[in-house]
Amino acid sequence: MSTRVVPAIDRKLLREVSRLKGQIATIALVLAGGMTCFIGLRGTSDSLETSRDAYYDRFRFAHVFAHLERAPESIARRIEALPGVETLQTRIAEDVSIPIEGMDRAASGRLLSLPPSGEPATNALYLREGSFPTPGRDEVVVLESFATAHGLRPGDHLPVVLNGKLRQLRIVGLALCPEFVYAIRPGALADDPSRNGVLWMERSVLAAAFELEGAFDDVTVRLQPEASERATLDAVDRILAPYGGTGAVGRKDQISNRILVSELEQLRSLASMVPSVFLAVAAFLVNMVLGRLIANQRGEIAVLKAIGYTNLEVTRHYLWLVAVVMVPGGLLGVLGGVALGHFVLGLYAGIFRFPSLEFGISSPLVASAMSLGALSAIVGALLAVRAAASLPPAEAMRPPAPARYRRGILGRLGIEAFLGSSTTMVLREIGRKPLRTMLSAVGMGGAIALIVFGSCGSDALDYYLDSTFRREQRQDLGVTFTRPVEPRVVRELGRLPGVLKAEAVRAVPIRVRHENRMRDSVLMGLPHEATLRHLVARGAGEVPLPDQGVLVTRTLADLLGLSVGDRAELELREGDRRVVRPVIAGLVDEAVGLQLYATDDVAAALSGDHGAASMALLRVDPSRRVDVERQLRNSPAVLDVSDVNADIDRMRAMNGEAMDVWTWVAMTLSALIVFGVVYNNARIALATGSRDLATLRVLGMTLGEISAILIGGLAVQVAIAIPLGLVMGKAFAAYFFATTIDQETFRFQAVIDDRTYVRAAVVALVAAAASALSVRQALGRLDLIGVLKTKD
Repeated sequence: MSTRVVPAIDRKLLREVSRLKGQIATIALVLAGGMTCFIGLRGTSDSLETSRDAYYDRFRFAHVFAHLERAPESIARRIEALPGVETLQTRIAEDVSIPIEGMDRAASGRLLSLPPSGEPATNALYLREGSFPTPGRDEVVVLESFATAHGLRPGDHLPVVLNGKLRQLRIVGLALCPEFVYAIRPGALADDPSRNGVLWMERSVLAAAFELEGAFDDVTVRLQPEASERATLDAVDRILAPYGGTGAVGRKDQISNRILVSELEQLRSLASMVPSVFLAVAAFLVNMVLGRLIANQRGEIAVLKAIGYTNLEVTRHYLWLVAVVMVPGGLLGVLGGVALGHFVLGLYAGIFRFPSLEFGISSPLVASAMSLGALSAIVGALLAVRAAASLPPAEAMRPPAPARYRRGILGRLGIEAFLGSSTTMVLREIGRKPLRTMLSAVGMGGAIALIVFGSCGSDALDYYLDSTFRREQRQDLGVTFTRPVEPRVVRELGRLPGVLKAEAVRAVPIRVRHENRMRDSVLMGLPHEATLRHLVARGAGEVPLPDQGVLVTRTLADLLGLSVGDRAELELREGDRRVVRPVIAGLVDEAVGLQLYATDDVAAALSGDHGAASMALLRVDPSRRVDVERQLRNSPAVLDVSDVNADIDRMRAMNGEAMDVWTWVAMTLSALIVFGVVYNNARIALATGSRDLATLRVLGMTLGEISAILIGGLAVQVAIAIPLGLVMGKAFAAYFFATTIDQETFRFQAVIDDRTYVRAAVVALVAAAASALSVRQALGRLDLIGVLKTKD
């Protein structure tokens, strides 16, 4: 008996797979899209984390970083004796200018000392090529990204301004370092390898150049696993305070690591948000297809139960359709995830510098993706299969109770008479199945939201750069001095040929305290009538400087619990290290950073330096810019010259490629969802309404007219989905910006460009039209006589 029955039910399954192959394929593609995103994004995140952890451990990345003015080497023993300190490395760290021939302006650099052995106790170098410097010689190891940007190799010479003197340093090696996985110069918008170099020199040579023999001005500490980082930071600050310590920071606040961690958090969030849309839609499609299949097979289910099949066997039969969906969907998802992961990781390899960075697909990752895909499909299936399993044979033998028809709201209002028969039929069908219509619209809306969400990063960046940053930063060039200078130096810059305007800016590093909370920040002193540097609040106008007191960035005020009228405790981290308590005169809701602002007079009174300038902002005649930059580059007092427009272009270029890739990925995968939802809805509508449509054809309706009836309901779903998806996309972006981006660094608004909305709508319309037209072709092949002979 069993040898005949089991093959029969299996053959039934094969017939159903053959008949539903189009719908199974679309569901498999949607499922594959979710798994592709999950494996690609989560795998990229895992690969980055694995590479980071191995790199940090092998090359002894420090946990504590501190800079100071000057301390005798003997002070290191006091730090080394602190509880929890495993090892430390004192060093000399100086900012330098690198005037490479052919560059329009000098590059900036960070010159770090190496012990005579070349192997520091912390933040060790990974030599890509060459060797360590020879003690006593003018030799350097160069960060590989900087060397590559300029075509430098071991044996070449590099011009570097050391303590005001130009020297030609011989390059002996190219290296990577865990301290500079993401190397960005202070104050820059983005990493620019051609303009930011890191150099390592043997300590005795560097000490002689900066008159620091027997002393150090920088220290890094590696802690034991059980050590308290906060306690160590406080202790290091106390020890270094008499020697001009600028405030120790932990690993989480080290700029390179902070940017890397922030990117990993965003990847993790994407790996959760994006696949969830695909998997939810896949569950809905499985439920919709199986639900309609089971409704049409009530009689067959009754026969199966009557001849002895149990509820479990009937359930298993229909769940096999889920397995049929999972096999191609899972295979495509894994292959697509690997391809996406390799591609995305390749983009990150150009941003973050690791000794090795390879996409690794692990068994647990594949198992997790398969489990999530199977879970979504099974959840969708069980909701439909439960009805088949619980259906008694006698009841299944009877046809389902006919639907109760009654006049809808359009009929009661008398509107149907003006709509025409085709439109009326479409609206009646929607009215009878409002839940399916809304769920379909929500599924497509989620896909449209992904397109909007995929472009939100570039849209927000463009909005900030175009509408906020250029209103704040109106200079052409920013000149950073090696140390604060007298205001007359800025006035002299203003008299250079080609300089139209010069304004001084004072930047005082501070530690802000209020009650039991603190943050490291910068007090910015701006001229009373500043024209090149303005304060602009997010989504609002310019904010004037108060005559007295300071303005505080709103986010900093929230972090510290400050309000207007409070007095904040500012511990200056340079000069005489005084502690001042200015009144909070107002708040400014800036998009970047945690700064405090005051007029130059107030800043000078607070710092006690009579208005010294840390940098100068210049407006320059475009025809004389090259001459101005050449003069600035030759000045020993100038550390760096930044071009605002070049920084903006670099920021756009760095983010543009990654953003474009994600936009195309989002568009492609979202089109799959829209196509899948519309196709399955159309096939179900055709299967359930074929008799009605054939009857209408026999009564004289044209193929175009019955096509309009079939596609009209789908068009309504798309019409609902588009505005819903646009709103959902904006909500996704706002949530993503608020929860995954470091709010202490960037607070970009979730601004969506109108072109993004149009692109999302067009993609949805094209995908829906392609899907609907593929089903419309089946109407032309409709066997009118055969359909009309079929009993309900």
